[in-house]
Amino acid sequence: MVQVEFYTELDERMLQYVVIAACFQGRWLFCKHKSRTAYELPGGHIEEGESARQAAERELWEETGAIAYNMIPSGFYSVSDPERHAQKGYGALYYAEITRLGPLPPYEIEAVALFQELPECWTYPEIQPKLLHKIAEQQRRR
Repeated sequence: MVQVEFYTELDERMLQYVVIAACFQGRWLFCKHKSRTAYELPGGHIEEGESARQAAERELWEETGAIAYNMIPSGFYSVSDPERHAQKGYGALYYAEITRLGPLPPYEIEAVALFQELPECWTYPEIQPKLLHKIAEQQRRR
C-alpha cells in the first residue's frame, strides 16, 4: 500500500519531485498527459542544478501554460510503497493561483481542464488526492 507522509521541513538535497496544486478562475486546474487517460496535478522531476522552486515554476509553465501566478510553498511530502520495497521518494508541494494562461507548450501535456469538483479518474489515485487535500486544508486555514 502506498504511503504518503507530510513534512514542514526537509533538506532540499533530498528532493526529487515537485507537485503544484493550481487554481485558475476559482477552479482546480489539472493536466492530461498525452500518453495517459487520466488527470493529474502539474509537476515532475527536479532537474540537476535546479532548486525546487525553479522546478515548480518550470513544470507549471510546461504543463499548463501559466504565465502569471502567485506560487506559495506548502511543505514537503514523501511517497513509499513498503509492499513493493520501493525506495521512498521526496517532493516539494506548492500551491499556485494562476491569473493568466498562455498557450500550452508543445511538450507532454495534451490538455488542461478546470474542475470545481475533483476528477474521478486520477493518474496517481493513491498519491495526488492526498496532496491536493493537504493544500485545500491549508487554504481553508488562510
